[in-house]
Amino acid sequence: MKSERTVTLLLSRLDRELLLKHGYPFPRLERDLEAVPDSVEVARIDADRSEVERLLGDLAHSINHCADRRLQLALNELFEEIEEESGL
Repeated sequence: MKSERTVTLLLSRLDRELLLKHGYPFPRLERDLEAVPDSVEVARIDADRSEVERLLGDLAHSINHCADRRLQLALNELFEEIEEESGL
C-alpha cells in the first residue's frame, strides 16, 4: 500500500536521462531510474515526497546554472511536470 508520503511520477525515457544527469537523485531513486529498460517509453516511479522535494531543488540548481538554453528549457519543463504531478 502506498503511503501518503509517496508520490508516483510518470517519467519518459528523456525525463529519466535528465534526472540522472542533472537531478542528482538519492541512491534508491537513482537505482529505480536506472532499472527501467530503455525500451520502456513511460515508467512509473514511486518516490518519497522528501526525495521529490530534493530532486526539485537540485533540478532548480541545474536550471539556474545551465549555460545551454535548450537544456535549460528541457529541465524547466521537467521541473514543472514533476512539481504538478507531485502537488509540491
